[in-house]
Amino acid sequence: MWRCYPSALDPAARPAALRQTASSEVLMPVCASCKEEVDDVVVVKVKGKNKKVCEDCADELREQQEIAEASEEAVRDMMGYKGRW
Repeated sequence: MWRCYPSALDPAARPAALRQTASSEVLMPVCASCKEEVDDVVVVKVKGKNKKVCEDCADELREQQEIAEASEEAVRDMMGYKGRW
């Protein structure tokens, strides 16, 4: 027996990736960091979680991560810590 659920008929109930605008155009992906529509999103791991961001935000997040790692290493050297964190 085939059933038709309301979510199959109501376009607003569909996930954002599958929704279409009134002119039948597919929506653009949105950057999780700057909230702007972009052509392509890049997946970057930040604090153990994956984020879909634009290329500019991805570069910025990578730079911040490198700075955090370098500062953490400097603190280890100052403390004379030789084990693992």
